[in-house]
Amino acid sequence: IPYRSDLAKSERLAMKSYTNNSVNLLFINHNNKYLSNLNFRKAIAYLINKEAIQESRAAFNTRCTLIDSPVTLQSSRFNPYIEGYDLSEKKAMKKAKKLLSSEENFKFEGKGKRQKLFFKDKNNGWEQVQLRIVYNYSTVSESERGAIKQIGEALEKAGIDVKVKSINAANWEKRQNNPSTWHLLYDRITVDEGQSLYNWYGEKGRFNKKSTKY
Repeated sequence: IPYRSDLAKSERLAMKSYTNNSVNLLFINHNNKYLSNLNFRKAIAYLINKEAIQESRAAFNTRCTLIDSPVTLQSSRFNPYIEGYDLSEKKAMKKAKKLLSSEENFKFEGKGKRQKLFFKDKNNGWEQVQLRIVYNYSTVSESERGAIKQIGEALEKAGIDVKVKSINAANWEKRQNNPSTWHLLYDRITVDEGQSLYNWYGEKGRFNKKSTKY
């Protein structure tokens, strides 16, 4: 958000600063039939171990800083009792299953490597949950490819059918602005000196509801 001195002085907010001008993000298509479900989004948040990816030699090898989304104490989304997302693989899977056990449109079948997660469609038929992850292969580094691979592997262990697709630079912005073609989108956003995130997410930004027509 654009820096404002009155926000910095607010007792309701804790302002954090980072020494980098870029951030690696995994965008979520909330209009997707699976991802529109809050508990499913929570489940994949538990399954993706950010700390493991941060420390992995095949990914960022500690050369990054984890960031949190801003939530005020007065926000309806603030929960002081929420469990951390840096759970072991076994505990994360248990948490994900608990979240989805209350959802009639999701069910797990099988165990171990044969486990699959199914979703009940509008015709009451069951289909395996499929997620498509896209990224711009022209700009990502080897460490970022490693991180994307680990995200996909973590979701596959929960029985999700994951497809990772690289997009060429010429088609990237068009693909970004068409969320119907992806479920999860990995991107690195760089904020140049004198620039604000408003250029990305504001009313006339590059990546907002109006520009994506979603």
